[in-house]
Amino acid sequence: MLLAGRAAEEAVLGDVSTGAGGDDRSDLARATALAAAALQAYGLGDGADGLLWRGIPTPDTLAATLALRPDMGNRVSALLATAYAEATAEILRCRERLETLARLLVEHETVGGADAEAVLTGGDPPSDRPPDAPG
Repeated sequence: MLLAGRAAEEAVLGDVSTGAGGDDRSDLARATALAAAALQAYGLGDGADGLLWRGIPTPDTLAATLALRPDMGNRVSALLATAYAEATAEILRCRERLETLARLLVEHETVGGADAEAVLTGGDPPSDRPPDAPG
């Protein structure tokens, strides 16, 4: 999920902005930290390191860990590339629904939860009624 916004930008707009990156609260930083934690703290790595707990990386230690351990950086990068490819595939698979939701937002400025869910699950979008109005 953390890479879906960036994937949507690339799939729909053909380019990405700096929106996913930035400081340690950004989607890219959080995805990187989660992938690193999966490998070094949650036992989800392969090989002998998969059974070695090295603690949960913090924003203060993550960059240094990845710089000092190129193998870890490569594995984190591979996990992120796989997740990004899966997010892109899902965006492309659901592109028509995504565009329908975007069109509703342009038309109505807001779309309620029930209407958004109807569109995203392949149901009929609201017609001429206000978003989430009784149908």
